[in-house]
Amino acid sequence: MGTLVTNNQLVQMQNGWGVTYSPTYICALKGSTVVLNCTYTCPSTINGFSTTVERIFWFTKQQDQEPLDLRADSGYAGRVQYHCDEKRCSLTITDLRESDSARYKFRFMTNGTGGNYIGVPGVNLIVTGMDNKSCNRVVFTDRKICAFRGSSVDIYCTYDSFGDITSKFWYSPHPDHRWRKSTNLIEDSRYASRVQVLETERGHSTLKISDLRVSDAAEYRFELRTRSSEFKNGPFGTILTVKDAPTAPSVLISPAGDIIKHTSVTLTCITKANPAPEYTWYKKDQSLLSKEAQLVLNSVQTSDSGEYYCSAENLLERRTSKYAFIDVKYGPETATLSVSPSGEIVEGSSVTLACSSDANPAANYTWLKGNKTLLQGQESIYNISSISPEDRGSYFCKAENQYGQFNSTSLFLDVLYAPKLPSVSVSPSGEIVKGSRVNLTCSSDANPAANYTWYKENENSPVASGEIFTVTAFRAEHSGNYYCEAMNRRGTHRSTLRLIVMARVRTSAVIGSVSVGLLVIILIAVFLWMRCLFYRRQESSTGQAKAEEPPGDRAKPDVDPVYSNLPTAGPRRTRKQKETLHYSSMRFFQSEGDILYSNGRPAGSRRKAKKQVEDDEVDYTTVKPHTASRPSGARSPETREDSSCLYSTVKPR
Repeated sequence: MGTLVTNNQLVQMQNGWGVTYSPTYICALKGSTVVLNCTYTCPSTINGFSTTVERIFWFTKQQDQEPLDLRADSGYAGRVQYHCDEKRCSLTITDLRESDSARYKFRFMTNGTGGNYIGVPGVNLIVTGMDNKSCNRVVFTDRKICAFRGSSVDIYCTYDSFGDITSKFWYSPHPDHRWRKSTNLIEDSRYASRVQVLETERGHSTLKISDLRVSDAAEYRFELRTRSSEFKNGPFGTILTVKDAPTAPSVLISPAGDIIKHTSVTLTCITKANPAPEYTWYKKDQSLLSKEAQLVLNSVQTSDSGEYYCSAENLLERRTSKYAFIDVKYGPETATLSVSPSGEIVEGSSVTLACSSDANPAANYTWLKGNKTLLQGQESIYNISSISPEDRGSYFCKAENQYGQFNSTSLFLDVLYAPKLPSVSVSPSGEIVKGSRVNLTCSSDANPAANYTWYKENENSPVASGEIFTVTAFRAEHSGNYYCEAMNRRGTHRSTLRLIVMARVRTSAVIGSVSVGLLVIILIAVFLWMRCLFYRRQESSTGQAKAEEPPGDRAKPDVDPVYSNLPTAGPRRTRKQKETLHYSSMRFFQSEGDILYSNGRPAGSRRKAKKQVEDDEVDYTTVKPHTASRPSGARSPETREDSSCLYSTVKPR
């Protein structure tokens, strides 16, 4: 409870209850009228119920140990009135009598249990006669003051006098000093150089004591003297209590060392104070937690981490400790794996895996693909700068510290890429017979799986789609150069391999399907053979002269001849012998590398004898150009031939 007086107003407050008197001292003449004023306050609720003021009154004495309402006191009958509203109440007394001199107090009563209050000390009324000039008064601002040793304190009072003041001073009726007369503190050696009296205006006096000592604890009063009288402030003044300042509180955390999640922790606020202080615990940026000297945290959680401090407060002062930090340790409780970018992952792009974990201290991370460890350390990020199909698979991370570990769920990385170089195969792999079933198969490594389209060379439109191109009944027009195209949404890739597929046919089929180009080739071959025969005869007639001709005078061949062990010319054959000749089917390619399959074998079919020429069998063979090899410098008249000739060994069946 504290007491405050300002401008002759006495304010008494306690837990929301209070009465303020203004003024607190009145000196009035007999027969006059006086008005005493006060205001009052009370809590809005008591024990959870709304507070209502039910009765108010003024009194000076008690009856049957209860305050007696002035309106019921026979001594004031017909002379008192109350004027109360909005927590203000005034008492008007008319026709004052000297017996009315007393201390007047105000009481209000509420509907709550224990909700009655009396404002003290009240208003001191002095009634004097017309010839009495000694109506002086002294009012102190504070009834009690507590201060710390070494600090300074100000003690205030106001005073009034109806006579000329001859002297005024502060004194202390200390029990250890038996003065005959009140001694001015300024003249007291105990307060030498530590006491000042300040009076900024008439009727207001301030006693200032600096560098307080424990021995300064005492009651301080003010004395007023006039020519005709001496007035002291009455039975009480301001009581000063000097205490040693409480030491700054400190916080002790028990047990010492690391604080592990789910354990208990005790924080103790340590200080020295007199009187014993009240303690309050706070967590930074949060409201108070406890009013005890110890704060116990049972089964601490991660949310309990933070800065704590305590305050110690008594009537003298409130002191606050420094922050004490609680850091709750725990193992990883989560491990979340994420990937960036979050959309489709394309071959060659940069992919970053991030592992986040809640742990204290921070976790170390182990990166794994399947059961294979990729990386270990403090890095929570695993980066693949240029991802490839080989990086496809399931990844997860493991977070761990000295208090535990936690594995994330697996994350599957699916790497998308355009089709690789397609490979092409033909089935059956051997000779292909007309009318047989032929499967051309194209395969390519791609993600997502590729779609396949088949093309035939020199044709713009595709001939088929799908991984397998099937010709159910192969015919001559199916022969040719094929390639496949593999495509997905990431790109397209064509096979570089060319297939040349030819069918084996029988004699009657071949004769019926001989193209004009093949006939031209046969005629050219016959023409070249006859021309070569002519040159051989001419060379045999020229003899040695032809052999001695300078090499530089010979015509240089444009193309190396191909020799195939032709027999020398013999006697002329009969018509029947000529009809047994075998013709050669020739097909030219740019290079041997262009040919995968060339299924040409002699057909052995026979036809029934209708004509003599149809009884003969014709064999076809594929002739490929090649360069004959011979020793360097070897030259013979018997082997020199025109370089523009192609020869093929033709054997009768």
